[in-house]
Amino acid sequence: MRLRTHLLKIEGRPGGPLMTVTYWLTDPATGAWGLVDPTYEVGDTFADRLAEAVAPQAILITHGHFDHVGGLAALLRRFPGVPVWVHPDGRRLLADGSRNGAEWAALTYEPAPANHFYREGDEVAIGQVRLRAIEAPGHCPGSVMLRAGDQLLVGDVIFRGSVGRWDLPGGNYEILAATITQKVMSLPDATVIYPGHGMPTTVGEERLNNPIVQEMLAQHENGGD
Repeated sequence: MRLRTHLLKIEGRPGGPLMTVTYWLTDPATGAWGLVDPTYEVGDTFADRLAEAVAPQAILITHGHFDHVGGLAALLRRFPGVPVWVHPDGRRLLADGSRNGAEWAALTYEPAPANHFYREGDEVAIGQVRLRAIEAPGHCPGSVMLRAGDQLLVGDVIFRGSVGRWDLPGGNYEILAATITQKVMSLPDATVIYPGHGMPTTVGEERLNNPIVQEMLAQHENGGD
């Protein structure tokens, strides 16, 4: 069965100290919108949109590292009461700069709690489009991916030509490899990957040209040896 394509209009703009990509999601049918991973400087990178925007339907967090949530508190002052979604294992990272890497990076971090929590298979609506949460451990506690048709927002699980770090607190190479081989590479090759850093890519592109993914797939086929 062929997937419906491009259910959402997705625009990514990088910002903050690590050029983390914040994604603006729009349902073309209703105009409803949401944000994924509001980084530091999101108020500047999306200033043209935010100036006249009504409240987003949801703010979605792929994981709680400082560079993915540094702009959350400021957004909530502008849009109080907006649903903020995170995996339960990521809530402590949102609440504490000593846990999410902000102190390590010598950055000020303003805690901003989530008020909604998704697990594997849960869905969040942006207008008429529903994004399904996929638990994606290995990079850090509480990492999730969000899928709508052939669009996959992955946070720091996988990038164009690379994969997410596994040497940070809570990271694990074997677990990350299982996430990528079983939950990303199992999707159709045409699935568009929207990573937390860098340019979008596709599952097929990474299967063919990502050396770390190729190594992970080979290990998976050999039973993890």
